[in-house]
Amino acid sequence: MARSPCTPAWAPAAANALHVCASAAGETCPAYLGPVLRTHWGVEDPSHVVGTEEEIGAAFEKAYAILSARIEAFLALPLDKLKNDRARLKAELDRIGTVQA
Repeated sequence: MARSPCTPAWAPAAANALHVCASAAGETCPAYLGPVLRTHWGVEDPSHVVGTEEEIGAAFEKAYAILSARIEAFLALPLDKLKNDRARLKAELDRIGTVQA
């Protein structure tokens, strides 16, 4: 399987690729070639927030809460039932990408 230039040679081959960058226009997301199931869970990068200490902290807390909620939803999936149904798994991963905290 071909690898992204930014993927170390020692990294295991990916079956699924999950991207959390908020904007493909401003960020370079890793490229995975081959039969990889891809989904995008866009989350605004809190490090780009400009404002008071409280506003910046709130942005980090929001990003954390969103990712935490999405990870919990992912861990709750019946992966043993979805592993042979890529279309349903993709739909579930895409749905999780819309979960807000």
